[in-house]
Amino acid sequence: MLTRNATIASMILLTLLKYGLIGVGLFIFIHKGKVYLSNWELVCTTYLLLFLSPVIGNLGLVKRVLAPVDEILLSTSPLSNRQIFLFNYTVSFVTKKLPEIPFMIILTFVVWYNVDVLSWSFWIFSILLYVTAQVISFCLMISLCLLQVNRYRKGYRWGTFLYVMFCGMLMFFISFFISKTTFSWLTSTPNIKDVFSMPLFLKHFFQTVRVILQFKQSLLTPDLVAAKASIYSLDISLLLYLILYIGFVALMFAILFYYRAGFWYRTSWRIEVSQHKDWLWLLERIFLLLARDIHTRIQIKQLLRNRLQIASDYAFFFFNYFNYLWIGIAAGLYQIDFTEHPLIRLISLFMLFNIVARDSFGGGVIWFPGMMKFDSDGRALQLYRISGENLIHVYKAKIRVQRWLGSLDFLIMFSVLVYILKPSLVEWPFIISLCAMNFFCIPHLKTIPSLMFPRLTRQHYTENEDYLEATLWQENIEKKTQQIFFLIGLLSLVALLILHVDTSLVYWIGSLIYTLCLICGLLVFHVLLERQKIKSNEFPM
Repeated sequence: MLTRNATIASMILLTLLKYGLIGVGLFIFIHKGKVYLSNWELVCTTYLLLFLSPVIGNLGLVKRVLAPVDEILLSTSPLSNRQIFLFNYTVSFVTKKLPEIPFMIILTFVVWYNVDVLSWSFWIFSILLYVTAQVISFCLMISLCLLQVNRYRKGYRWGTFLYVMFCGMLMFFISFFISKTTFSWLTSTPNIKDVFSMPLFLKHFFQTVRVILQFKQSLLTPDLVAAKASIYSLDISLLLYLILYIGFVALMFAILFYYRAGFWYRTSWRIEVSQHKDWLWLLERIFLLLARDIHTRIQIKQLLRNRLQIASDYAFFFFNYFNYLWIGIAAGLYQIDFTEHPLIRLISLFMLFNIVARDSFGGGVIWFPGMMKFDSDGRALQLYRISGENLIHVYKAKIRVQRWLGSLDFLIMFSVLVYILKPSLVEWPFIISLCAMNFFCIPHLKTIPSLMFPRLTRQHYTENEDYLEATLWQENIEKKTQQIFFLIGLLSLVALLILHVDTSLVYWIGSLIYTLCLICGLLVFHVLLERQKIKSNEFPM
């Protein structure tokens, strides 16, 4: 009993210490921020955080309330579907999001203490804004659950695209803010020793905050109205706006909660596979027009008609979220002068174009291993052997489909990055050679372990990721190969720039290095495939 009490006391003390340190850190940070931001801007930033934190943070609870772990048990209870939804939401909120509330209270108190013009109305508006944001997040969560259920029942249409774009735009703004602050800070002075001073970082951080607030001032959002009422006065027009806004949110909450919350419980919505003509159906038709051989056509149909496996990673077909992340980072580089910082320019070009090309052409296996790995067909490969087909044709078909899947994403991302970064003439060969290496080599690097170490006896598609040989390949060969490309290419170019070699020459050397890496990679994969031609037809079925 004594040990238990001591453990509880220790946990309480550690929690208090954690929030105490957070409070001290916020106090110092906001006190420094008063040098760069006005009282109005500090209050606007606080209200913006109070509003966005619940709206964005609670999106992570959608999967928990859509298909809870104890759904079968709850479906046998006397509770209504609406009550089951409310129960799942409450449990998820208490366990995952309740610890965030003390942080918001500390932030509000620190701002209230540092801004002299604020009265107790600041607390009233803070509580009102936070509660309203929680209600909005609740309504948004029900709407997203409806969207997910409709994806199964009616197919992947505009609603799915808009949802992916909404999540992607959130990632865009976050990555843009971080990128703009970081690169403005790093390029603010030619003297590298001065870059890492804290005042310089804070200056650029709060300047980026000011740019965001200036953009927001044209939008009559609730946080902006609350800031005006706290700093100045609450006139009739602002009061009317708040009343209408709160009334609209309350009406939406009542409609969604009463009529739609939890309606999918006790139904078979997850096995109602859609046969409608949606975006995936259109993609299938386009790819089938391009496919000339029967093996590629079979792989396309197997992938795009398997709605069960696609359901968890459908964003891959709708310009997935991570593309917005890289666009946000690239946008943070826009109009930054790299004349005195060629090293940062080189690293930025390498990272962005390499990551975009790698994710595009390697995403097939990463997102859909149960269909894009060579051994994902299981014992169905025996049909090819009976027909006299070499199984290498199946492997090549999977590689071809992966490249087609990534091409649309890559072309869009490549065009956007080129528009934002505006590569010079000497940078083009470097970028093209880097992207070409990823286009030809990455699909092989991701798929060839399942050809060399196939596992054809699986009970579920998720087992493709659990085999020891595949894990060893990924840890010891795939990652090491990518590290070698990184060390040989980027670090050697960085060393040349540090030695004050002409920038144009450095980019030409980089183009040559990655062209040689591409040739060597293709030769290695060709040799491996030739050796596997005979072995692949001897797999035990």
